[in-house]
Amino acid sequence: MKKTLLLPLLIGLSVAQAKVVVRQQGGDIEVEFQYNDARAGRVVVAGDFNQWSLSNAVMTKGSDDIWRYVLRGVKPSDVLQYKFVIGTGSQWLLDPEAPDTVSDNKGGKNGQVVVKQLLKAPNDDIPADIGKAGETLVGPVDMPASSAKLPADGSRNLVPDSGFESGDFSAWTARGDVDVLSVERNASNAHAGDSAFKYAANRPFKFLLLKRFVGLKPGSYSFKLWASGGGGELSSKMFTRDCGVPPQTASIVNTGWQHWKQYVIKGVSIDKGECTIGLFISGQPGNWGSVDDVEFTDEATWTKIKIEPTR
Repeated sequence: MKKTLLLPLLIGLSVAQAKVVVRQQGGDIEVEFQYNDARAGRVVVAGDFNQWSLSNAVMTKGSDDIWRYVLRGVKPSDVLQYKFVIGTGSQWLLDPEAPDTVSDNKGGKNGQVVVKQLLKAPNDDIPADIGKAGETLVGPVDMPASSAKLPADGSRNLVPDSGFESGDFSAWTARGDVDVLSVERNASNAHAGDSAFKYAANRPFKFLLLKRFVGLKPGSYSFKLWASGGGGELSSKMFTRDCGVPPQTASIVNTGWQHWKQYVIKGVSIDKGECTIGLFISGQPGNWGSVDDVEFTDEATWTKIKIEPTR
């Protein structure tokens, strides 16, 4: 298949929006691909799981104008590559909200789904609060709340000092083994800017890093962060809770120094104006990692996509 042209377009989410959901259904795992575009006449998911077929994974349009296709029989070890194909096959779309991307070896990128990273993890190992190592878990933490105010620079990110450039994490509530936590000012160890949140210890440790928001407008929100580290933690997860909907989690899998990866929890539905975002790490001696560029945004944003007209 030959790619002849890349067209950068700006399309508002009110026009086109995509989403990937990985979930456990009994003993089975399924991946649901969603594409929201009322103008599309036909949408297909083409991927390495169906030999990039234009007919094996035709999406079905619902009354809400969202096209859906559910891939069943997925294994936890699967890594799926895909694109959306709009119309009769003339427009190949890189999902602008793909959980990850990888080169398609033709000058473009494919969306990528690493199933084990998106599979919803049990929530019973995310403590409400935690003491120092060796202490029992205690009652829910009394957290200060941040009023949901958009920054003056026009950004939609509600997290103040999202890159920890102030040199501390005082905008957050930290619980547990807080002595293993710091903000490192070293551009070579940051995802962007000069600083990043860091944890490192030569003993077992656990900690929670929490931020509670109030005054949120009703809608759907996304929680995103970048992480890097040596790996090997007993548990490493980002999560949302106390948002009026069941808690959501995403596992963080660190693979080495400067191997930064963005992790995302999408579709956090807010209807009562409150939500808590957080990070939970249960580590072993020698574990270390960094977190940077944390975002909590409503999903009504503009996003850049790339359409490949022919293949």
